[in-house]
Amino acid sequence: MSISHDHFWERQASELPDRVVIDNQEWRTDRLSEEARKFLAIYLADSRIVAQQKEILALAELGLAQIKQQFCQLAAASGPEP
Repeated sequence: MSISHDHFWERQASELPDRVVIDNQEWRTDRLSEEARKFLAIYLADSRIVAQQKEILALAELGLAQIKQQFCQLAAASGPEP
């Protein structure tokens, strides 16, 4: 990590919850080293981003399914293919 980002992650690490669970393992954040706390802050931020992207993808897939359904209905109403 670069020094400019180090201060940002140090601040983020100071705002961590008391406990986190990763892969069914509970961790008390007050017992972690500063370096581990920084990486935990990065992990939690990235996890939120991944969750948001999954939600966006699910919404896009739902929209695509509805568009496809509408297209198929309109195309079928236009008559059979020659």
